[in-house]
Amino acid sequence: MYFKWVECNVEIAKEDVFLTSQSKWRLLANVPGFVTQFGGWERTNSFLKAHIFGIWRDVNSYNKFMDEFHDEIFKQTQQDGTYESLEIRFGEVAENTEHFDLESIDRIVAEFRENKAFYQMYNTGTLVSKGEVFMINGINNRTLNIELEPVWSVKRHLN
Repeated sequence: MYFKWVECNVEIAKEDVFLTSQSKWRLLANVPGFVTQFGGWERTNSFLKAHIFGIWRDVNSYNKFMDEFHDEIFKQTQQDGTYESLEIRFGEVAENTEHFDLESIDRIVAEFRENKAFYQMYNTGTLVSKGEVFMINGINNRTLNIELEPVWSVKRHLN
């Protein structure tokens, strides 16, 4: 599977409007090749970052989404202007990765080293899933602690 990781710098004053506009990405649920999306906040004393993770069946499905659906969905979310800057990274989910059970997690801890992301998913302090992702244009020597926003979770609608 192919993934997209969007990291947005958000002003504290725009947190609520970003939260609302990000929840409108539920429109992804009907896009062919889309699997799931989830995300949340990395909070420190000095900044607020939103991390959004999108999972696609493959890179071709993602590229088709970008060509045919992205701009219209972005317009409908009214997300323009809700963040200061963003960075996008891509990768492939490792074959040994356990299932993403988004209903049962409220926090993700990810450690980046050697162009891989090693993640652990938690529910109320209990580890429920772990795995690794091969980064295509990754980062190294960084650890994230992300508090998930349930309203940002989107799953593919099965027809």
